[in-house]
Amino acid sequence: MKLETNVQQLIGTMRSAMATQTEQMMKAEFDGSLDGYRMTPEVRTQVLEETKRLQNDLFDLMTKRMSWAALKPIYLEVYRKNFTTEELRPLVAFFSSVAGQAYVTKTPAIAADSVKGVQDLAAGMMPEIQALISARMASLKEKYSKKP
Repeated sequence: MKLETNVQQLIGTMRSAMATQTEQMMKAEFDGSLDGYRMTPEVRTQVLEETKRLQNDLFDLMTKRMSWAALKPIYLEVYRKNFTTEELRPLVAFFSSVAGQAYVTKTPAIAADSVKGVQDLAAGMMPEIQALISARMASLKEKYSKKP
C-alpha cells in the first residue's frame, strides 16, 4: 500500500472523531459564554438559536476550508517527511481499531487534564519561586548597589 493511501486512511479515521469533538467544544463554548448574563428565558432561547446558527456557519466554513483536498498536500508532505510506509501501516490499523478510536476521542480530555494538573503543580510552586526570586534579587541589589 502506498504512503499516500496510508496517510489518507489515517487522517480520515482521525478527522471524523476530531470533527465531532470540535462541534462539541464549540457548543460548550457558546453555551458557556452566556453564563452570567441576565436575560429572560425567551431572550436566552433567541440568543442560543443565534449562537447555534453562528456555530453552524463556523463549522461549515471550517469544513469547507479544511477539506481533505486542502489538507491532503500538507499532510502528505508532513507524513512523508516523518514516516515510512512500513511505519504508517500499524498506525492505520491502530487508529482504525476500537482502541485507536478511543484514543482519538479521549485525547482532548487527557490533554486538558494534563494541562490542569501541571498548572496546579506550578501554582503550588509559586510561593517558593517568588521567595527564591525575591531573595536572589535582594542579594544582587545588595552586592551590586554598593559603591567601590
